[in-house]
Amino acid sequence: MSGSPEDPHPSKDEVLRHLARATPSGTSASAQFFLDVPEDEVGAAAQRLFDAARAAAPGAVEARLGKVHRLARSFSARGDPAFLAELAKATEIKGVLPNEANDILPQPRNVRRLDPE
Repeated sequence: MSGSPEDPHPSKDEVLRHLARATPSGTSASAQFFLDVPEDEVGAAAQRLFDAARAAAPGAVEARLGKVHRLARSFSARGDPAFLAELAKATEIKGVLPNEANDILPQPRNVRRLDPE
């Protein structure tokens, strides 16, 4: 899941495909959604988009709206990948990232084992 060379951020479609592949059937995934709305409207927009996606995908597995971050203009949501894809269709959502990221911390280099085997 990597963006193009000129844009290192993955697209919404790439993130949603990754979540669909990585999430077992019947379980939920979590993602962070970034909005293109004014800072003071983030909470209301998040709730409105969440409710609209929930109405469009009534069979969503335990869909939940998570924390809303006004300064980042983002919110988190949990649900099955079909629900998250429905939520990402909204025009106000400009980006999506999975909440569980691998390899955030740098890995050690040139490591030698001290105990001989």
